Amino acid sequence: MYEDMQLAGAVVNDLVNAGFARTDITVMASNSGGGLGAVVGASDRALIEMGASKEQARIYIEGVSQGHVVVAVKVSDKQAALAQRIMERTGIIGIEQRSQEGMTQNNSRRGTGQVDRGSKRTDNGDDETIEVIEEELQIGKRSVETGGVRVNTYMREVPVEKEVRLREEHVQVERRPVDRPATAADLDNLRQDSIEIRETQEKPVVSKEARVVEEVRVSKDVQERTETVHDTVRKTEVDVEQLGGQRTGTASNYDTYDAGFRSHWQSNYAKSGMSYEKYQPAYRYGYTLANDERYRGRNWNEVESSARRDWESQNQGPWENFKDSIRYSWEQLRGKA
Repeated sequence: MYEDMQLAGAVVNDLVNAGFARTDITVMASNSGGGLGAVVGASDRALIEMGASKEQARIYIEGVSQGHVVVAVKVSDKQAALAQRIMERTGIIGIEQRSQEGMTQNNSRRGTGQVDRGSKRTDNGDDETIEVIEEELQIGKRSVETGGVRVNTYMREVPVEKEVRLREEHVQVERRPVDRPATAADLDNLRQDSIEIRETQEKPVVSKEARVVEEVRVSKDVQERTETVHDTVRKTEVDVEQLGGQRTGTASNYDTYDAGFRSHWQSNYAKSGMSYEKYQPAYRYGYTLANDERYRGRNWNEVESSARRDWESQNQGPWENFKDSIRYSWEQLRGKA
């Protein structure tokens, strides 16, 4: 499920570019889709047929009714991992996240003008328990392909040249005229005879021997690195307010100070263009600090660093933009304004 049609359209295009058929992709939204092709409304039956449970189908339908877009794709087992990677890299709204948002919205609708923070009111004197919930950041690991090397071997013929010295024999017959008396030895050779002398020559003989002249070794160098993951977690904050009667000490009902906080906002921030509702969490935070037992008897300079750390951990806006409002609220309750 995605926040809007623009994100859903980007996911559909990525799926098509990756080779998934557009006819296998289903988009469920409350509008026509604007260029995405056929867009249908979410229904229990269609979602359950796609593999969703009844609870998941309910959450998807509720998300579509609030303007979100559901994208589903029919894949084989081999394509599932690729489709999941593509769909998760573009602002996906998970089932668990959507379920938690639904719980928060239901809680917000309980009060009239203010958000109910999960408190339970009783008039019969019974004890009530408020569950304080805090998320823990859990980080897992998964392997992704980032590249690699392919080594191919093939044969090719290379022309070579090499010189070799060859020996050849040639018979020469030379006849010279002689005029001398025949000797006894000459007379002994006076008979029939035959002399045969043969010629020889060397021819090149080629043979080949295969030799290993190089080795190519392919291996992986594994390195580990430390990466800091930045994210936010939610936790329950509890404001304790005394209702009715006279209070002792510095603690007081927040509503008692609301008019003064509005006047301070009107004098200092109204012209900035930011509404009082933007600054109200800061005034309430200062009010909470003044009632916190951890800071009793301490001045502002002693608590500011700790207050800033808690404020920024709740992701309520830049400290520098709201610290003057927080301090004003603190000092109102501490009697130092």
